[in-house]
Amino acid sequence: MRLPAIVKKSSCEGRKVFEAVNAKTDFDSCRPLEEGGPAAARLGENRDIPSSLRIIDGPMLASASVRKGKKREHCQDAAISFSSRRATLVGVLDGFGNQGTFLSEAVADGLIGDMSFQAKHDPLPSDARGLLVSAVFNALEYFTPPPGREGRGGTTAALALVAPDGAFSAAGIGDSAIYVLRRRGVERLFSSYRLDGYLHPVAGAPLFQYFAERNVLSSAINADGINPKAVDISYGYISPGECLLIVTDGITKSLSVIYDPRTACIRDNSGCRDLRSILRGERNPERVVEKLLKAMEGRIEGSPDDGCFRFVGRNDAMYPVDDDMALIAIGFAR
Repeated sequence: MRLPAIVKKSSCEGRKVFEAVNAKTDFDSCRPLEEGGPAAARLGENRDIPSSLRIIDGPMLASASVRKGKKREHCQDAAISFSSRRATLVGVLDGFGNQGTFLSEAVADGLIGDMSFQAKHDPLPSDARGLLVSAVFNALEYFTPPPGREGRGGTTAALALVAPDGAFSAAGIGDSAIYVLRRRGVERLFSSYRLDGYLHPVAGAPLFQYFAERNVLSSAINADGINPKAVDISYGYISPGECLLIVTDGITKSLSVIYDPRTACIRDNSGCRDLRSILRGERNPERVVEKLLKAMEGRIEGSPDDGCFRFVGRNDAMYPVDDDMALIAIGFAR
């Protein structure tokens, strides 16, 4: 059994540097792993440099990318992958506030650490929510914010455990999103996105109210921990030719929403119709990430910085925002 092949790509000052990484190190003792051992990665190791990742693990192919917002001082988003012959973990985290960068990094490393430990000592977990809650507890047990970074802040998280046969368990807290790209269309998992930060139904909300309040989170991970009851869960299956797409709100905030032209109120804020239009049936993980990044960067670049949303099409509205972006897609390698 060969190790999962990981290729990391980063761009610095216009120069592209490719580094082939085959993770052969024991996470605890730093000894070489036996053939068939796990491989793990967290993007971005340098958050201010655009980075991408390609993973082939048996039948599964995953592709990820992290980008700093052009006007932001530091990137607070992260993407993770842990691959073994029994399961693949993929996910994104979106830090916010004074401690956001450090909390998203701590939880990302906690998830990878928990997976690496269980891969050696126990059957791999099959429940993404249990894995997330456990990783947060372990990560925060020794968490101390750096000097000058005390105060409020937190991170969102969305992740999926994918088995070699395509069965998956997904979990999320906050506004990071998980989509399933199927032959028949695009589906967004969970239902919490249908609520605004004040827990009022989005359906029927005026457009101006929705765009003004969409950054308010009703739940997230912070230095005090995580509320397991606030974690959304979903189970499903992807078949060959389908894939999971996991994104932070740097992506979803630049997708259009559907409104009622008669009342200018929200009808659908899932972003599924806009994703279908952008991807045009594409479900290969690498090309999905490339297409979506290109579309989002184009929208942000061409969006006037006037604080106003704009109407597009007959009943779509959009308010692209310059923000950090993290996304990862996983499906069967063809």
